[in-house]
Amino acid sequence: MTDHEHDHDHTHGHDHDHGHDHGHDDPFHVHPTKELDIDDMDPANRSLAEALRISFGLLKWLVILLVVVFLSYGSYNEIKEGEVGIKLRFGAIVGDRLDTGVHLAWPEPIEKIVVVPTGVRTVELNEAFMFSMKDAEATLNYSEKSVMTDYPKIGRDRYLLTGDRNIVHGVWKVSFRIDPSQIRKFAINVGSTDQNESLRRTHSLVRQAAERAILHVVAQTSVEDFVQSQATGSASDKKSAGQIQRLTQQMLDELNTGITVSEVSNEAYLVRPMSLQTAFKSVSAAESAKKKDIENALKDKSDIMLKAAGEGYPKLLAVIRAYQAARALDDRAGAAEAKAQLNAMLTDKASMTAHGIGGEVYRVIREAQADQTNLVRRAAADLREFEAYYAQFGDDPQLRRITMQRLWYNTLNRVFEKDHEFYRLPGGDARYYIEVGPNTEKESEEEAERRARRIGEAG
Repeated sequence: MTDHEHDHDHTHGHDHDHGHDHGHDDPFHVHPTKELDIDDMDPANRSLAEALRISFGLLKWLVILLVVVFLSYGSYNEIKEGEVGIKLRFGAIVGDRLDTGVHLAWPEPIEKIVVVPTGVRTVELNEAFMFSMKDAEATLNYSEKSVMTDYPKIGRDRYLLTGDRNIVHGVWKVSFRIDPSQIRKFAINVGSTDQNESLRRTHSLVRQAAERAILHVVAQTSVEDFVQSQATGSASDKKSAGQIQRLTQQMLDELNTGITVSEVSNEAYLVRPMSLQTAFKSVSAAESAKKKDIENALKDKSDIMLKAAGEGYPKLLAVIRAYQAARALDDRAGAAEAKAQLNAMLTDKASMTAHGIGGEVYRVIREAQADQTNLVRRAAADLREFEAYYAQFGDDPQLRRITMQRLWYNTLNRVFEKDHEFYRLPGGDARYYIEVGPNTEKESEEEAERRARRIGEAG
């Protein structure tokens, strides 16, 4: 081997050994158990390591923040008044309904709280059974529309056939709500996780059920009954509207929708041809006038009876009628029983008050009772006075004559205290007759006071 080759080998070996020796100081080739020291790196590697450390730190906090936001977004759910909620876990319903308040849930897609409004909503059937209208006629009353002058056209107009094959049109309004107690049925068979879609489905179901119910009911009703049921009474009293409501509810219940129909009302109706419409309106007006007259007569009757006998007049009237019926049938036992009931009701102030007897009946009976009491008192006083006078004059004719004359003068004085009319009989009869009739003029204040005093003394 030449010196040059020797030198080359020596140099190569030296370089290899030198590199191997430095390998022990290279931070990227340290022993696995030796902790990495940034200070042992060269400046470039040290900057890279520092940047990576900071980046991993920021990423760690960013992940923590995202987890917190993720959990917070799904954990807070508020249900307001007039709403109910239901919780879904991986798409399946869990637990009972959720009422008003704050509820916790895991975020989607783990859990979701679906909120359903339960307030009253309406579906208006304005065009389902109505003829087509021109734009210029849209604001007119139905009776003013020119299209009503002819019969409906197939494919253009919508109408109903009654049970007696007459053609009618109608506009209905259906009020309904989602029953909170049946929210599971609604969620399973109707609802959607999107509230707007749930309401759209609900309106569509109610509309279809109501239209089928209207077709069914009108097809079994004569045109006269249809008009009468739509033109008179409140919505709850209308026969057809009640039948439509019940049939609509029955269809919705068969589908387990959880929807409750609260009211069906007819907003307008028309009969073809228009000549019939006018006739039916006249009949309806007459029925309304009749109903109003009956209501006024019943009200007048009630007012008169209240003034006559007070609030207890129905019971008093029933007993009087029972007494009259027993007398007409010659039922003495029944008449006696009814009379006893009347006496028990009208015996005194306490009994009349207990039975609600008032008005003129109360006043007349109280005055009669007061007059009876005062008459008995006056008769007793007269008897005592007569006995006193009789004891004085005894069998003495002269004393008896003087006493009788004094009593006569006293009686005349009492009679002449009031204004009366005197009449002299023809033929020169010197006797005077005093006609004391009922006072047809308004009772004076003094007489009214005396009457009140008599009633008070009678107790």
